Amino acid sequence: MTARTIAVVGALALALGACQPDDPGPAASPEASPAASPESPSASPVRGGSVTFGVYGEPATLDPHSPLASDLTYALATPLYRSLYRLEPGGDPVPDLVASLEPSGDTATIRLVNARWSDGSQVTARDVVATIGRARQPSGLAEIDSVRPTGRRSLVVTGAVEDWPQTLARASYILPSNRRRVFSGPFVLRSRVPGLQVTLEANPTAEPRPLLDRITVQFTEGLDILVALLERGDLDAAWVPSSLNLVQRLDELGLAHIETLGWERVILDLEGSDLSLARKKALAGAVKRRAIETGFVREAGRISDTLVPEPGPGGSTGAFDEAFRSKGRGEGTTIQLGAPSGDELLELIQRLVQVQLDKAGFDVELINVEYRRYYGAWSLEDPIDVAIRRAAGAPGLAAMASARSLRRLPLFHVATLVATQDGLEGVEVSPTIEGPLWNAQEWYLVDGGGT
Repeated sequence: MTARTIAVVGALALALGACQPDDPGPAASPEASPAASPESPSASPVRGGSVTFGVYGEPATLDPHSPLASDLTYALATPLYRSLYRLEPGGDPVPDLVASLEPSGDTATIRLVNARWSDGSQVTARDVVATIGRARQPSGLAEIDSVRPTGRRSLVVTGAVEDWPQTLARASYILPSNRRRVFSGPFVLRSRVPGLQVTLEANPTAEPRPLLDRITVQFTEGLDILVALLERGDLDAAWVPSSLNLVQRLDELGLAHIETLGWERVILDLEGSDLSLARKKALAGAVKRRAIETGFVREAGRISDTLVPEPGPGGSTGAFDEAFRSKGRGEGTTIQLGAPSGDELLELIQRLVQVQLDKAGFDVELINVEYRRYYGAWSLEDPIDVAIRRAAGAPGLAAMASARSLRRLPLFHVATLVATQDGLEGVEVSPTIEGPLWNAQEWYLVDGGGT
């Protein structure tokens, strides 16, 4: 038995022994590692080169406005498509395609910058109108009720929006109106090998041009594979899902890592359930989050009482505390409890939640599905009663949360983490919905780095 297996088994035993009502007190927050930066003043950016970036899973689609879009879809769309506004890692909106915005009540007049697609054609108001017509939550474009072009690069939008820049910064990727294979971001999609990777190359029309020539995003089936590839040097960096003792494991391997507690969270998704509200409350009350945190989450996050946590020690308070204190039993109720295969933390949580629900009288069947299907078509075509999911977030999503229907229940507010090898600089973690490639145009190699 390996040392890591012993640690996991020991944590499960500790968590099982801690199955008792939640302690309402706040949990300690993880310490964020310092952002990656050149260690030496001589480490100056050099143009050119290629890197390989690892991610857990594979997106079902690269279209950020498809019903199959996932957090990984948004992360890969970020360097390919420009948005009306973008989110800084701290959550502040900054203009991207918007040259000017003049709000007036529920209406805003927008003028676009002079931007180009990768084939040299202009990004127009028509592209924005077409994209708004396809947008869905969590995109802020879905909050627009009507849109009207007033010129080639100007338009008027209407909606019950309190903060236009913040709303228009949330997954507002603009796609070409005629669905051409063109891109407006710093990179273009050069190739995609299903099940293996996508290759991004510097967009020849981007200003300024990215420092790297190419980024290969490699898909992996789980945390263990990601860490092994990093250890062997097959990856220059990776977006690593938070898990038990992960930081210590990376430290032991001598891998640099950047982490921050932003908007990422773990939730119980009951969208596919036909359980009554009483049964949902009984289920919520049976889940002892303090026991799970003690055994598995630890420094990787904290208990959250909101579906949309915010950065900082107080960012996990919300309206769901009473739901998790509800009394009730589940006798005679059979439920399916799902988790994505290869996500170590969620699989551990799944096992302990099963034990807790069994104690409350529920009959629980465990289901594990690979990432692409779990966060894609499977969740739409084969919904189950309860799915344990990770979800990225951003400011402005709080309006979507509701404590009444119990369609989703918050579990934990977890850290977003990126691991890097020596020789790759400029990488900064972003805990927003934009994902880890938010500033890929600023990445560069030094001292012979690159796979």
